[in-house]
Amino acid sequence: MRKFPISINVNNKERFEDMYLNRVKCYLRKEIYEFLISRRSESEFFSIIDIQRQYSRNNSEEFESILMDVLSELREHGWKSEFSFSGKDLYIFSGDLPDNCYTDKDVLT
Repeated sequence: MRKFPISINVNNKERFEDMYLNRVKCYLRKEIYEFLISRRSESEFFSIIDIQRQYSRNNSEEFESILMDVLSELREHGWKSEFSFSGKDLYIFSGDLPDNCYTDKDVLT
């Protein structure tokens, strides 16, 4: 960043919370985008834990809401998704559920 954006003005302090949450959503989209175009197989998973640690501010409900919004956007583009390993990993796929994706339902049965 070469200089601060105009939006960081002291008169916008009340908007900082919304600005932050929008940034987190942008970062999450970017991470998932990079993951999708760089992976070699749909059996690879996206690690939720790393990005959640970085952006959750110890508020898992806030992060989960942002994540659900982003997954809804992916569904609009034809992608399916499933959480695995107690929600720590996210599989994003276009066809059948990958064989190596074990949902919590699989573990309980």
